[in-house]
Amino acid sequence: MFVLMSRLFPRFLLLCTLLFSVSLAHAQSKKEGAIDRKKFSRSSSYQDDGLLRMRALLDSAERLGPDRVDAAFLLVEDALVWSINNGNAPLEARCYGVLGDLFVKEDQCDLATDYFEKCVSTHPDGTDPVVLRARLAQARCLVELKRYLEARTALDFLKQRVDGTRSEHLVLEINDLLARILSEIGQIDKANDLLQENMDLAQQVGDKEAEVKSRVQLGTNQYRSDREQGYSTMSNAWTATDSITDASARFKARKEIAGKLEEQGEYEQSLNFRQELAEEVTTESADTFEALSNQMEIGTAQRYTNQLNTAIGTYNEVLTSLPEDRNGDPRYLDLRMSTLKNLSETYLEVGNADAARRYLDRYMETMELANEEKKRKLEANLGLFSSLNADVQRIKLLEKDREINEKRIALLQALDDARAAQLFTRNATIAALAVVIALLVVVLFYRQRALRKEQLAARLIELRSLRAQMNPHFIFNALNAVNHYIAMNDERRSNQYLTDLSGLMRKVLTYSELEFIELEDEVELLQQYLRLEHDRFQEKFSYTFTVDPALVNAGLRVPPMLVQPFIENAVWHGLRHKEGHGALNIAITDSKDRIAFTITDDGIGRTKAGEIKRTSANGARSKGIDNARNRIALVNSLYHTDLRLTIDDASPDGTGTRVHLEIPKQLADVH
Repeated sequence: MFVLMSRLFPRFLLLCTLLFSVSLAHAQSKKEGAIDRKKFSRSSSYQDDGLLRMRALLDSAERLGPDRVDAAFLLVEDALVWSINNGNAPLEARCYGVLGDLFVKEDQCDLATDYFEKCVSTHPDGTDPVVLRARLAQARCLVELKRYLEARTALDFLKQRVDGTRSEHLVLEINDLLARILSEIGQIDKANDLLQENMDLAQQVGDKEAEVKSRVQLGTNQYRSDREQGYSTMSNAWTATDSITDASARFKARKEIAGKLEEQGEYEQSLNFRQELAEEVTTESADTFEALSNQMEIGTAQRYTNQLNTAIGTYNEVLTSLPEDRNGDPRYLDLRMSTLKNLSETYLEVGNADAARRYLDRYMETMELANEEKKRKLEANLGLFSSLNADVQRIKLLEKDREINEKRIALLQALDDARAAQLFTRNATIAALAVVIALLVVVLFYRQRALRKEQLAARLIELRSLRAQMNPHFIFNALNAVNHYIAMNDERRSNQYLTDLSGLMRKVLTYSELEFIELEDEVELLQQYLRLEHDRFQEKFSYTFTVDPALVNAGLRVPPMLVQPFIENAVWHGLRHKEGHGALNIAITDSKDRIAFTITDDGIGRTKAGEIKRTSANGARSKGIDNARNRIALVNSLYHTDLRLTIDDASPDGTGTRVHLEIPKQLADVH
């Protein structure tokens, strides 16, 4: 893109020069005609008709569904161009607000906040409903981005603006967000007081949806200290949904309550509520996606209540009912992926490894398709973002140039022809240089910012891809272990191994979707994995696993599954080939501002292991270690940190291997 712009830039300068020359000749020979045409183009009737059409475009853009976001962007772009050309600041502000809403639909809250800020700064009236809605939407995005301090400041300011006005419904939404922020930062009592205040206000104004929403959040907070009280509040919230007249809103509120109960471990009650929801689903109460999503959650609740075979049937019904073309809605792809993942895990829990592997393969295929679509959509959004900004800047520059030309025409009318022409030429030269410099600065600035965002997006996609590659690698080795027991006709150990493995795989699949996890979760995952490996090769090695007490419950976070490939390498390529009994030691220690992971084995060593690999049937290089190294490099680049990895021989004679990985404690502050 930059090369293309560098080629077009000289042509653009030539075009500006030609336009300027034409406008000069036009101003000197047909001053009156130009003024008449200007008056005609600015007629009141023309302005009113155009304004109505632009408002209709924005209304259409707001009504378009998630499968028509691209079309919505084009409609807003047309309205934005018209508003800037005609100097209509309120309409321009509304365009920015609608753009922010569209980016929210695309899960691009960082871009959405910028456009909501433009909406607020562009509108001439700070108390206009468009501005108030933009401020509220911006605060909601800041909460989603976990920028709680900025969100709280924005909400406090907004609350001051609406106090004394008849905006009770807006106050309800502000209080709901403030309570959520207080809950997230640990001020539960203040959050509960605000929620109780919100419930009272909702009852006064008759807003049943807001009342139920506050009850659900209050019940969630109460679960932290008193499960019985939390359950009672949730039950009251379910009863209160009977008063919501809109069927679709009632369905969504009840679906949220069932989900919250499931998060708190109330699986049986959640299952009852979801089954009740399934019975009342109609075309008026929920669309096809909501109905299928609820059905999938019923399967999950059945699984948590040990109704595994029933859950498998429910999941298969969801897969059968999912439309092949996804109705153009990307949510169907995510629903298919979640259903396949749950089916794979459930089949593992019932002991059907073949079916689990089959659905796991389908899950991986669907996940790759989803990643490709998300990558494509991200690239499209970045391109659209750059195009929109370029259009806005171009229009404003042309508008400024038009105003300058009008002033020059007025000046030529008042001054002597010769003196006016000389003065006009001088001013024109200065203006042309200023436009060229300003345009060059704007082009370079936006190009550099767009390039940084593209690089960041590409690195994030690569990091997620590496984590996705580690899942099938780990699961393939684990299923080989199951196959080993089956080949030995050891049914008891096979069943026990499958049970332990299913719990481990559930954690692996969950953690692989996260950038960082708690150190305690990583330790538990490694210990569970090591127990499985030792159970299979207990005649080959013994192990010790120590964790520095200073690191326990210290709020530290690490990248998930980063250490596991090195432990796996030590067992499979070091200790497994050793003659006699080996030893493996894993130590996690506090090294000032770092967490040190040390994996030491007394196996055959790296040189001997390399020789065995080269002479074996599949002498492929270990992908687990290569992926781990690549992940370390990407984490260092993305988060500007310094993960350090060293691998050397444990003994001077080349036997044994020592892996030392240091992770900065500052990762606990990365979001």
